[in-house]
This record gives sequence, C-alpha cells and structure tokens, in this order.
Amino acid sequence: MGESLLKLYHALEERKGRPVQFVMSSNQQESFLTSFQEMLKDQYEMLGSEYKAFVYRLALGGFRYAMVLSTLRRLATMTDLGGIFQPEESAMVCDDRDFATAMTIVETLANHTARVYTRLAKETENPFAEKGIKLTPEEIKIYRRLPDGEFKASDYVAIAKEQNISRASAYRLINLFCNAYGIITPTRHGYYRKAAVGNNDASKSGGTEAQSSGTEPQSGGTENASN
Repeated sequence: MGESLLKLYHALEERKGRPVQFVMSSNQQESFLTSFQEMLKDQYEMLGSEYKAFVYRLALGGFRYAMVLSTLRRLATMTDLGGIFQPEESAMVCDDRDFATAMTIVETLANHTARVYTRLAKETENPFAEKGIKLTPEEIKIYRRLPDGEFKASDYVAIAKEQNISRASAYRLINLFCNAYGIITPTRHGYYRKAAVGNNDASKSGGTEAQSSGTEPQSGGTENASN
C-alpha cells in the first residue's frame, strides 16, 4: 500500500510550485452549503450554541474527505501515459461519487456526535435528569446563570440576551421553566425564584402563579400564538 501511495506523494511533490486546486462543482457547492446550513439550524435548536463549533469543524472535515477521496480515485484510475495530474491541469473537480460518500460520512458523524453530546449533557450537566425533566444544554446554561435568590424578569432577559436569545424567545422559555418544568416559581409580579424540583407544592404554585402574576411572559406567548 505504501508503494502505491508513494506515486501520489511524488506527483504532489512535483506540483509544489504550481499546486492543483481542489474544487466542487456548482451543484455540489449548493448541496454542501444547504446541508450544513440545515444541520446548523437543526442542531442549534436541539442542542444549543455550543454545538455550533462542531458543525463548523465537520464542514471543514467534509470538504477534506471529498478532496482525499477524489485524489485517491485519481490514483486508482491513472494511466501510464497521462499520470495522476496533467501538466497543464490547475484544478481538480470533485467526483460526484466521492462527494456523496463524503456527505454520508459527515451525516453519520453528526448523528453519532449528537447522540453522545445529548447523553453526556443529560448525565453530567442536567441537574434535573433524575426527575425526568429534559433540558437542552442551552436551557441548562441559562438556568445555572440565574441567581439563587429572587430575581427580576429583566435580569433573566439580560442573561438570555447574552446567549443571543431574543426577548420574545426568552419569555417563552421562562414560561416553560415555570409551567412545564416547574423549576422556577413566580414570587410576585415580575419576580421569580428557582423552585425545588420534586416539591409538588412548588411545582403547582409555579404553574398557578405563572398564569396570574407572570403577565409579561404570558403576553409574549399569546402574541406569538395569535400571529
């Protein structure tokens, strides 16, 4: 195998001063960008902003997989007359078969990583996992940053804003914390406190008071529903 790859090594060494550029076709570029834009959107919504860096690295890796596979295909199909690269050749277009293979590898890696990431977040970061409350890493991060004592709605919005979460989305999220999860309890109009998970009274009061005193969050939810 080493002797076979040595031919490719020498062919690339000879092109040091005039390297061959690897490019994707216009259709491949469109498919590549669309796939990763959708992946970034889907994974961000499910796993939070910390997953964004992985998607960027995976996109770079996917491009490299396609480049390596296309180059190896050249090596496998070269002729004694033509060689691996033509003397006048300045660009090598990705083969459609190698592009499809690279994107299959990317999709598999993304699925495996998302599974591991979710499991680790549930086991090591989610303080409510044992209670059956499933929070995303983004929700956990916001909850951990909330003060242990009483805090104002504006404090919560400011923390959410630092996580690039809009005001409307922040109020929808705090409604989830109060009504669905029972991990935040409204104490008076516009004020909240972290609730003891598992305490039925706390959970119930969180749900009840959120309806009566959580005016601002509720109006945000109603507005979105009507729109």
